[in-house]
Amino acid sequence: MKKIWEFVKKYRLWLIIGLVFILTYTVLNLKSVDYTVSPVIFTIFGFDVVYYSLCIVLGIVLALLFALREIKILKIKEDDLYTGLFFGIIVGVIGARLWYVLFNLKEFDSLAEVIGIGTGGLAGLAIQGAIIVVLIYAVFFCRWKKINLNKCLDMLIPGLFIGQICGRWGNFFNHELYGRPFLGDINNGQFYFKILPKFITDNMYIKNGYEGTGYYQPMFLYELLLNLVGLIILLTLRKKWKKFEHGDGLAFYLVWYGLVRCLTESFRYSEERLEILNIPVSIVMSVIFIILGVGYFFFKRKYMARLLYCDSFAEYELYKKGIEPVVGDNEVIESNNTDNSTNKSSEDE
Repeated sequence: MKKIWEFVKKYRLWLIIGLVFILTYTVLNLKSVDYTVSPVIFTIFGFDVVYYSLCIVLGIVLALLFALREIKILKIKEDDLYTGLFFGIIVGVIGARLWYVLFNLKEFDSLAEVIGIGTGGLAGLAIQGAIIVVLIYAVFFCRWKKINLNKCLDMLIPGLFIGQICGRWGNFFNHELYGRPFLGDINNGQFYFKILPKFITDNMYIKNGYEGTGYYQPMFLYELLLNLVGLIILLTLRKKWKKFEHGDGLAFYLVWYGLVRCLTESFRYSEERLEILNIPVSIVMSVIFIILGVGYFFFKRKYMARLLYCDSFAEYELYKKGIEPVVGDNEVIESNNTDNSTNKSSEDE
């Protein structure tokens, strides 16, 4: 058992990447459409290596690299990060699948179809389900590992942004998440030709789309860019706003994500949305996310320990300089200066 654990620790990153490829391979559902940009990179031993999987893996690796920097600031163990990531990926996929199934029960006739056995895989995932389940998982994981929840969230939230940014490119290659024709004219592609790269406009020429063959809006790109803006704002606030506290990132993410989804959902066709009683589930959940985000921002300030992010960052900067930091009430003091002040006071006496 010890040797197995040592093997897992040594090759944990590759094991995580392999896990992602296995899970995302089952997600891909190649549609019967003509792709301008093929979703398949290459085929090996009869298995297609697809851009969708590559995009998801890239998102996880970039999020991991960012988190490896964050744990130094937040004083979280590297082993805890890898353990949390490994099980978090599994939990996230399960949550995304269950959320989709919950609002599309009519599509499934058996448990085998729900878990994707012999039915073409797990085609049908909902990101909101993944977010909800992963956040719940984070609470229990932090209790298990005795990690400050808000500090863990500070590590997690930028990764969610990064994952969604990369994941939207996967939707692009799969011909998913395209919106209505620009200005209502399916033949109007001139606007795209002026501002977007050719490979994007080409792949947004959808054959046999909901309104026929023509150019559709790249909704994946709208959401991708808005998430990128959100990530930049979050990182700027953490660095520049001195009153930014651990855990504020979750509040910001929930509000930002809710606003972005409410906006982008307006471009989608009802056939592509999860609905209950003709009400888009994603919009309802987005409004709930916004309310929860605002509520958590104020709840945390009233009922939870208030720890400033700038204190943790300043402490880390001192550590890099070889200075042992002493953290007081919302301020950072260099221990060397403290010692000098103490000696001076003794001499004065």
